[in-house]
Amino acid sequence: MRKLWMPVALCAPMLLVGISGCKLYRTADQPDQADELARLQDENQRLRNQLSQPRSTPSRPATMSPGARDRLGKQGIGVSNEGDNIKMTLPNTILFSSGSASLRSDSRKALEEATKVIKQEFPGHTVVVQGHTDNEPIKHSANKFKSNYDLSVARATAVADSLKKQGVRNKLKVEGFGETRPLNDNKTAQDRAKNRRVEIVLVTPGAPQGNAGASTIEGDDGF
Repeated sequence: MRKLWMPVALCAPMLLVGISGCKLYRTADQPDQADELARLQDENQRLRNQLSQPRSTPSRPATMSPGARDRLGKQGIGVSNEGDNIKMTLPNTILFSSGSASLRSDSRKALEEATKVIKQEFPGHTVVVQGHTDNEPIKHSANKFKSNYDLSVARATAVADSLKKQGVRNKLKVEGFGETRPLNDNKTAQDRAKNRRVEIVLVTPGAPQGNAGASTIEGDDGF
């Protein structure tokens, strides 16, 4: 009987060591599992926060009806697309006399038509009025405007004031560029005439509207 029990007695300590070793091994794994759980919880919270953020709605390019384009064209106003935005170009010949920032009486119909289009088709767009001149030094009103830049701002302001008086309730901004953004090279009288203009940019909500090099004038009520 003693021979039979001896192997059992020898195996028992080995079995206990094995079990004890298994327990130690599992205990050593527990900190790794806790770290992984904490990481997953942090990732879950990050995703929740991301989903809770408001999503920006992509801008949709502005479009103008053919009828509106035709009516503006009859008043000498050009219409073009500029990215997602629409630009109306009013040549100086229908707005101002040379060196002046006072609107001519015969500009009324053109500005009325532009106002009508803005109110009917673009009530939610920001309206940016931009003034441009040629590169000729100011002669007739040098005592009033120190530079072409000052003249361009004054002309854009006059057009913006007219839109506002006629009931445009959009956010209005005024920008002056002087002679820095010519359409032509200013070599001829015809080219210089084309460069003297006011542009009305209808900015689609959510779309970028670059104004590098411009001076922006904006009041508390949008202008």
